Amino acid sequence: MKTDSTTKPNHISLDLSRVDEPPIDLKGLATRETASFDTLIGPMLNPPRKSDMRNTRVLMNRLADNPHYTPPSADCPDAPYGVYLDRRIAGFDTRVTDSVYMGHSPREALVIDPRPEGEIMRLYRKFRWLRLRFMAEYLWQHRARMNRGIMQREQLFLLMRFVQDEMPFDKHRAERLVAEYNAKNDVKLTLDVFIRARAGVCRHQVCLYAVLVELLQEHGHMGGKVSLQRGKFYRMSHAWVRFTSEWGQIYIIDPAQDRFGNIAEMGEHERDFYSI
Repeated sequence: MKTDSTTKPNHISLDLSRVDEPPIDLKGLATRETASFDTLIGPMLNPPRKSDMRNTRVLMNRLADNPHYTPPSADCPDAPYGVYLDRRIAGFDTRVTDSVYMGHSPREALVIDPRPEGEIMRLYRKFRWLRLRFMAEYLWQHRARMNRGIMQREQLFLLMRFVQDEMPFDKHRAERLVAEYNAKNDVKLTLDVFIRARAGVCRHQVCLYAVLVELLQEHGHMGGKVSLQRGKFYRMSHAWVRFTSEWGQIYIIDPAQDRFGNIAEMGEHERDFYSI
């Protein structure tokens, strides 16, 4: 769903079937139901502090006694959340390429490794040509009033649609893959596995999106800064992408919830949710 800058709803609707952990214990909310932000949070007398909502903080506490985990240190400034099995843990404002994305509860340790002949690079090459065709059409149609900021926004949106097409949201298939590879307890499993299966949930989609942006940046095709974000509201966990342009515009990209837009144009509650 794209938010119109002229309409700023005062609630956020979430498809509870398209998050990592639907709040199935909340009475009256079925996992196939769409619920508003106020429905989820309103009845709670003591909502958690924002600092407690970040799943990465929960993850670090969970891994504290794991022998494969190395806590953050001054010797490794590019791994502010620590290192797991020789890979930095992906999180807010960290580089996604060559990292591992882990959950606040045990599941697969998702390895984002764009090997030359791997699935990530295959999709990167495919999107690069799609992007070139888009740019040619855009420049032809808007040659009299070309705007770099708008063109970048359209490319970011194009990439979201590309990720949604190449990796449809399929929670049951994703869970079967994790079980098939026996990767439930922080066992490494590459993002390539989910790309080949054309299935994933929010974490797989946002990791794919972010690594493709980083590859575009690495090859000089895009500026700005991309970052993973994730939060936890009680039993509901979710992940999305935050992109900051060279001009200071902040975009929220949420393939699982089909949300894309400038955070400044969002309603109060929606903006608060995505600002965790």
